[in-house]
Amino acid sequence: MELVELIRSRRTIHNYKAESIAENVIEESIEMAIWAPNHKHTQPWLFYRLGPNAREALTELAIRVNQKNLGEDFNEQKAAAIAKKFNSPAEIFVVGMKTESNPQRAHEDYASLSCAIQNISLYLWEKGIGTKWSTGDITRHKEIYKIIDVAPDSIVLEGFLWMGIAEFVPKAPPKTTLDKIYFQTK
Repeated sequence: MELVELIRSRRTIHNYKAESIAENVIEESIEMAIWAPNHKHTQPWLFYRLGPNAREALTELAIRVNQKNLGEDFNEQKAAAIAKKFNSPAEIFVVGMKTESNPQRAHEDYASLSCAIQNISLYLWEKGIGTKWSTGDITRHKEIYKIIDVAPDSIVLEGFLWMGIAEFVPKAPPKTTLDKIYFQTK
């Protein structure tokens, strides 16, 4: 696939088939993070691949968090939908960055992490594998640190990276036009 086509066709995938990803493809996709642009070469990105026990703990946490947030509106159907969501992708990674006390450097590191995730996503998309980078309350929940067995003061959690074969590929969302984002100064 040509690079332009790859970039334009990549989609965030929300629904996955129950199919595995070859180990070498997973490892090479994460290796693509190393090649992301990185100011000051801090290489801040950290990827924690969740094994079966961690996935089960994450699913249970997601159910508890949603039950607490929804209260009486939470039911067995919602619990089953959450379990399916967390168990259907072939892989889930917890994505983090090394802690950085300098706010400017932390900002640059987050930009680099974003580039790293794009590298991973484009590499996998070329192989027919979809991804989703999700953020939100659960991705930064204090119990995630326990699940991945990492001290909270050593990394900043920045989300989950989901990987798997898409059940379907959504249509492209509306995109802005070049004249709205590209300006020439004098």
